[in-house]
Amino acid sequence: MRRNIEYSARLTTNSWAVQVLNDLKSVEKSSDPDSTMLVGFGMQYKVMDLKTGFQQLDVADICKNYRTARHRLIVLDWGGTLVNNIYNDKLHAYAVAKGHAEKEVISDDLQSALEALCSDVKNIVFVVSGKEQPTVAQFFGGIKHLGLGAEHGFYYKWPRGDESLGVGKWHTLMEVGDQSWKDTTKVVMDLFVQRTHGTYIEQKGNALIWQFSEADPEFGKLQSKELEEHLHLSLRQHPVEIIRGGGVSDGYIEVRPAGASKGLFLEHCLSALKNAGTEADFVLTVGDDSSDEPMFQVVAERKKGSDESKGVSYSVTVGKKPTAAESYLDDPLAVLELVNALSKCSEREKRYFSTMDLPSCQVRSSLLPVTVPVAASSSVKTQQIDNRSSATAGLNAPLAAVTFVSEVSAMNESLSMVAAVKPSAPLIMSVGWIACWDKNKHVRRSTGPH
Repeated sequence: MRRNIEYSARLTTNSWAVQVLNDLKSVEKSSDPDSTMLVGFGMQYKVMDLKTGFQQLDVADICKNYRTARHRLIVLDWGGTLVNNIYNDKLHAYAVAKGHAEKEVISDDLQSALEALCSDVKNIVFVVSGKEQPTVAQFFGGIKHLGLGAEHGFYYKWPRGDESLGVGKWHTLMEVGDQSWKDTTKVVMDLFVQRTHGTYIEQKGNALIWQFSEADPEFGKLQSKELEEHLHLSLRQHPVEIIRGGGVSDGYIEVRPAGASKGLFLEHCLSALKNAGTEADFVLTVGDDSSDEPMFQVVAERKKGSDESKGVSYSVTVGKKPTAAESYLDDPLAVLELVNALSKCSEREKRYFSTMDLPSCQVRSSLLPVTVPVAASSSVKTQQIDNRSSATAGLNAPLAAVTFVSEVSAMNESLSMVAAVKPSAPLIMSVGWIACWDKNKHVRRSTGPH
């Protein structure tokens, strides 16, 4: 009994709480940048290794930075990102690949969302896909000011910008080079088509793809690994790269010219915009599979520099998966909602202006006196006004006119407007500023929609 009393007196709740707090303080923060997540049920149950901090995209944060940016570069994937992957309908995918079925057309919702996003002159928007050039041009060709990229950016077309970029014309990221590797690749792939039921070969421009989405999942995956090994041995002398894409149910093996990737395409776009004097201070990349990972890696390298002059960059993948992207969206519908949200930000910019929306604009009051006409009762007189005194006279001072000069660094010129106004007639003095006369000839200033 005495032993229990001594134990209870020595280990009070206060001492217990102190020990717990000390233990918490002594715990070291894990240096492992990865974390795990349990996903799926039954046979689809798996443990995924994800980066720490990998979370759903904060749309409010991206819209905030979008509004303040002056030069934006947006690169979007096509299949599985803007639209659901057609390989979910395996029979239709096979018919399209063999030319037995017509290709899908763009939906009205997607077209209107992309048109609204591309209408903003601050935006350079690209849709980059692994599909061949005619297919991409046919699907998105009706959208004005939309940049296109085919075969992972090997072929691309600028939407707008400086004439040195070759706007409106198709360009190649690199030379086409020797195509003799295609014969060897097709022979090896044909052998595995005969051995694996449900597989077929699809040609996309400069790439050859072995599709095993319709094969037995386990057997198809085993055969794909064996095919990958054979291709590496057979093509080691050729300047090509072999890529595994998709998952178990929609997987494929692709052989394409080495070096052509969405990461290289993104680097080329950033460099071209910088050389044209419109370096992007807002970069957004969205994709869904392994072909988009080089693009996410470029964004990660760009953010490592922590240079504020580079602006902000976002890499977003569709679905939760191990990836180099920093955030995710659940499905293509969420991507469409993001595009609509950014488009609404652009529409707001066109309707509402203020000094907060235009940080590059500064109101100068140290100007020389100017001579402006002043409306009198029956005749027009002229009067000299010192702008420095006008700017500091207050809102209710009986001024004849007020001059504001907005300096827009993007345009490299000063805008000034000086005019005579009739009573109650509005006058736009500068971007985002409106001055008007009241009955007492006092100047009133306001911002907002007019």
